[in-house]
Formats: sequence, C-alpha cells, structure tokens
Amino acid sequence: QVPKPLQKGGPRIWVAARDPGTFDWALGIGANILSTPLSLPAAEIGVLASKFNKAVADHPEVKRPKFMMQRRTCVYDKVDDWHLAVEHSMNYGRYFENLMQNIGTVKNGFPEAVPFESVKGRDNYNPENIRKNLMFGTPDEVIEKLLDYEAAGVDQYCLGLSFNLPFELQKKTLRLFTDEVMPFFAQRERETQQLAAAGY
Repeated sequence: QVPKPLQKGGPRIWVAARDPGTFDWALGIGANILSTPLSLPAAEIGVLASKFNKAVADHPEVKRPKFMMQRRTCVYDKVDDWHLAVEHSMNYGRYFENLMQNIGTVKNGFPEAVPFESVKGRDNYNPENIRKNLMFGTPDEVIEKLLDYEAAGVDQYCLGLSFNLPFELQKKTLRLFTDEVMPFFAQRERETQQLAAAGY
C-alpha cells in the first residue's frame, strides 16, 4: 500500500518549465511552475514570465498557479568576494554542459568536466556576465536583482545552492539571505497590508 497525501486533492505539483509547450501542459493540469533563466541575462526573466502569462491566459478554467524561479545563488559580505562564487559556477558549468550538449563522457555516473573551448554559448561563462546574471552579490545587490523577479510577477524565489559551492559558503548564503534580504521584502509586504487595511 502506498501512502496517500493528507491534503484534499493531493499535494501541489510543481513542473519545471522553459518551453512554451511545457508551460501550457502544466497550466492545463493546474500545476505550479518552476522555471530558471539559467545563466542568461535578466531579460530572460521577462521571457519566461511572458510564457507563463500566455499559458495562464490560455487556461482561464484554472486558478492562477504559483510561479517560482530558481537561480544559482551566493550572498556574501564584501563586494570583492564575488570571485569565489563565479569560479564555482564556471566549474560546475563544465559538468553541466557535458550533459546538456553531450560533448564529454560520463564514468560511473560522474560527468567529465569539459574544456570551455568545446562549449556553445561561451559568453555565458564570461566571469563578469556570471556575476551580473546570477544571484551573486551582497545583500543589497541581491535585493536589487530580486526586484526584477518581483516586477515580472514571480511569486517565489528558489535559491540554487547546488553548484559545488562549499558547504560553509552555502550556510553563509542562507544566513545572509534570511537575515538581510528577506526582511526587506517582509517589511514592504507589511506596509502594503497596512495601506490596504487603511483603504488605500
């Protein structure tokens, strides 16, 4: 006997989507959406939001689901600390590109790290582009980047920490995110609720 969900109607289902067909199918079954702009510039957030909004418009019979985005994330104290996050992201990308482009080998379940010269879209591995495009920064820099997601209608943000970032840096990222980034948005939400309660 398989355990059954306690939630009425079952647990909420999340579908990872980037392709318009996947957005459409997921919305059609009432699933929430998790999407990622990968390492592309911030404009990709709007591209994905447009796909989500089109799928929502094409399925008026379904209540609007939650829209989440994930990016590789590293929060640090000092502006100059960006090099470590970028280095780990670039090295992780060498394994990722092997699997996505089928340009290397996999031995005993572990992909080979391919040379950057063999990777399509090498601009995605320019250190300054990685720093700018991914959720890397001080708490203030991360808040500024998250405002782009909010403006695009993203409901939830998923911290992508699984890119071979050292465990201590993952913990520091979580601490800085919860202590210094989230309170900014919590305060704004409280202010919005107070204005709504006052009739504004």
